[in-house]
Amino acid sequence: MSAITFPSSSLGLPKEIKYELPPQLEENSRSYSAHISPNGITQVTGVAIAQASTYSATFGLPGFVNQAFSAQNIAFDIPCGQGPGVFLDPTATTLSFRLTWNVTTAQVNGANTLGLIKLIGSAASFIDSLILVSNNTPIEQINNYGQLFNMSLNTLVSTANRYGSISQMGCDVNSNSGIELANLATGLNYYHFTIPLMSIIGQNTQDKWLPIGLINALQLQINTSALLPVTSASTGSGAAVPTTLPAFGAPVLDQFSLNLKYVDIGTMSGNMMLQSLGGSKIYLKSSTYTNSNVAVPNGSSGALQLLLQVRNSSVKSLFFYQGLASSGASAAAASTPNGVFDAINNGAATKVQGVIGGNRYPSRELNPSQRPSEALDALQKAWGKSGNFIDFSGIITRESFGATIPSAVAQSDNSIVVPATGLRPATTGGDEGSKVIVNFPNTHYLGLDLEKSTSVLFSGVNTRSTPPVIEYNLGVATDRSASLYAWALSDLVLEIDPLSKSVTGYI
Repeated sequence: MSAITFPSSSLGLPKEIKYELPPQLEENSRSYSAHISPNGITQVTGVAIAQASTYSATFGLPGFVNQAFSAQNIAFDIPCGQGPGVFLDPTATTLSFRLTWNVTTAQVNGANTLGLIKLIGSAASFIDSLILVSNNTPIEQINNYGQLFNMSLNTLVSTANRYGSISQMGCDVNSNSGIELANLATGLNYYHFTIPLMSIIGQNTQDKWLPIGLINALQLQINTSALLPVTSASTGSGAAVPTTLPAFGAPVLDQFSLNLKYVDIGTMSGNMMLQSLGGSKIYLKSSTYTNSNVAVPNGSSGALQLLLQVRNSSVKSLFFYQGLASSGASAAAASTPNGVFDAINNGAATKVQGVIGGNRYPSRELNPSQRPSEALDALQKAWGKSGNFIDFSGIITRESFGATIPSAVAQSDNSIVVPATGLRPATTGGDEGSKVIVNFPNTHYLGLDLEKSTSVLFSGVNTRSTPPVIEYNLGVATDRSASLYAWALSDLVLEIDPLSKSVTGYI
């Protein structure tokens, strides 16, 4: 076979034998960390949890799902404006805080019964929204942040990683949810957490440093959830229940710290960078999430069109799921004891498809009930997964993805299961047995890939004039109210003006 020279290729040396050293920074350059405390409210106190009068032997303490917490705004003024040589490394940004959990009445378990009190997902579940503000103008806002974080965690992070050092985020070390909280002895208990931020000052800006020294003012606002992200389960054998039910004092969040990494390249290098701009503005490519929720009424069936209020220039992916407003000992709590964090195939969907400006995504509709593997593959592609086996990570199983209510449709895939009484059954013929949903949540997340190319700017679909519509066909009438929780992953460009030291976000 003769040698072939491709038109786009030229002769040269392989990179492995190009012995070129990278450029150097000046001697006085340095990197350093900053730990920022809130500038106003520093503590969030929830509501005491009274001793329950009843206990379910199947799914724990009634009333734990949707227990009230406290919606508060925690604001951090980010140090900036130090000059052209100072940058923020977004990949190192984290948020730390502590939970004080007060057991006022200890639980006493009955024979063959183990009652768990559990944080849902991770410590990020305490966060309802994230807002980044510059000069009193929001440049980023992500609502239902805790649910988005939980979905991302479950879809992207493997069991092995969750059980490792990422457990400092509040992940459990032997289940796919959050850590167990104390309930067997009275007294104060302390849990400290550190989580990364899904933000343009965090995980969403990977390739460039943020020239924070050229920005005049920047503030991060974290709004805590009005609902306590804690649930309960009974994991013992038999029908026995605890002989003494627990009670808890008001849970408290404190010791908040926004942890940042700064890089100071030095005055000379900073001025060199500034001169290279020639008076121009700096443009930095990032991404962010826009949330839109739509009610799914009780009794819905057949064709359903759900309009998402997302009007952005470049939507790259859509992520969504149906969650139930469960509480107490209701049927919804029995199927979704993690509340709105449990993702369910509500109504046994046989069609899911996105419509934007007359175009359909994907061109062949998804059928989560009868072709669930295609739907899960579409979710992976929406997260940018490639054909590398290692990339297809996360903790989603056939049964957790197939969790369906109120019942399955004819000719459903064997992975479709109907959760009840706090348990998700194994597939027919499976040898693993039922799973406690509090420990192994329902994860019927759906995703649509809208991106044309990963190598260009504004590679998604423009939804400014025609926002997305999610089309469903429900094979079974729903038997309870639900909500579609949706997020659009969109390109975001930051414009930084070195002269006015202002920053503007374009999405």
